[in-house]
Amino acid sequence: METAEITLSDETIPEFLREFVIDIVRQELAKRPIVKPPKLPPVRIKGTEYPLNKLSKREREVLTLIANGYSRNEISATLGVTYNTACSHISNTYTKLSISTIAEATQIAMRSGLL
Repeated sequence: METAEITLSDETIPEFLREFVIDIVRQELAKRPIVKPPKLPPVRIKGTEYPLNKLSKREREVLTLIANGYSRNEISATLGVTYNTACSHISNTYTKLSISTIAEATQIAMRSGLL
């Protein structure tokens, strides 16, 4: 099955229609189910603070969404916040956990029992 790619300039689509389509896409993304992999027992590393204790409730939500493969746009739509706010939550979460990749975030979420 081939997919057609259509490129339209901003002048081609009226602004009200563009906003309408964007709203529909956001609503559909917000309905996306969170897939939960099998539970792993929580892992605590000797001499370190339990990672989730560092995070706020919102940052735990963000970590769960990241671990479930949500993009920044999907996270903002799911949480009902702007894209920049979602990016700030993600950045704060990564900073508090001293991580820099989605794989590390997923590992912490799984080992902490969030998934």
